[in-house]
Amino acid sequence: MAGGKLISTGVEFPDATTQTTSGLPLTGGTMTGALTTTGFTSTGIDDNATSTAITIDASENVGIGNSAPMSRLEVGSGSGNAVSDSRAITISTNGQYGTDAAVKYMNLDFAGNADAIKGRVQSTERTGSGNGSSMSFSTANGSGVLTERIRLLENGGITFNGDTAAANALDDYETGTWTPSVGGTATYFTQTGTYTKVGNQVTIKYDFTINSIGTGSVTTVSGLPFTSSAASAACTIGYYSSLATSATALYHRVDGSSTSIVNAITTTAAVTTTNQASIYGNVSRVIGSATYLT
Repeated sequence: MAGGKLISTGVEFPDATTQTTSGLPLTGGTMTGALTTTGFTSTGIDDNATSTAITIDASENVGIGNSAPMSRLEVGSGSGNAVSDSRAITISTNGQYGTDAAVKYMNLDFAGNADAIKGRVQSTERTGSGNGSSMSFSTANGSGVLTERIRLLENGGITFNGDTAAANALDDYETGTWTPSVGGTATYFTQTGTYTKVGNQVTIKYDFTINSIGTGSVTTVSGLPFTSSAASAACTIGYYSSLATSATALYHRVDGSSTSIVNAITTTAAVTTTNQASIYGNVSRVIGSATYLT
C-alpha cells in the first residue's frame, strides 16, 4: 500500500481523500456533476426522448403516452388510446344497473379508422345488492355510436339488443331424441322421436308402428322428453293407419303436467268425437308433431 492507495494487478482503488467528482460516491456520499450516457443505446427507453413517455404516479398507476393515468395501466389518451388496432382497457365506477346503487365496468373497445370505436366488450360487476356480474357485446355504426347486441346474464341466460330482463333471457337450447311408447309388452316395427328445446318451448316429432300391442296402452303414448306445463297442447297428425277403431280423423294432444300424448277421434257414426278412444293395436302407425311448454 503506497500513498493511501491499494494497488493490485494494475487496478487502482482510490481512498476517501482522493475521490474525484467523476467517481461514484462511497456509502453515504453524494454524487455531483452530470450523468452522461455517451455510447448508450436501447431499443426501449433511451436519452433521445423529447417528452415524457411513461408515467408512474403516487397511486402506482402507469400511463404510457398518458401523464395522468386513472387506472392501473392506460395506454395513450383520448382518441389515441390505441395499441395496434385495439383500444385500451379502461375501468370506470359510474353508472347504474337496475335499482342497485353502483356498478364497476371494464371495457375493451376496438378501434377502426381514425380511432372510431367499432365494438365493445363490457364486463359489469354490480356492487350493490346481489353482487352479480354480466358481460355484454356491442357493435357501432359509422359514427361510433354503440348498440348492445348480446348480454350474458349472471344466471347464464342470454338477452339480445339491449334487453337485460332475466325473464326474457334464452337460458337453454338443446336437441335430442326420445322414444314414443305405449308401454307394457308392446313391440314395434318403428319407434323414433326427436326434439328441439329452446328455453321452455319444446318441439317434438314422432313416428311409431306397433308390431304387437301386447299389454301396451291402447289410448296413450308416453315418453316425452320433458314434462309439459299445466296447459295442454295440440299435436299435428301427418299420417295414421291400421287403427283398432275406425276413424275419419285422429287428433293427439300433449296432456297437461305430464309426459304423455293422448288421443281423440272423430268417428263416422253421427260425426262424434271420442276422447281417449281405444285405437292402438297390432300394426297401428302414427306420425305426428307438437310444440308445448315445460
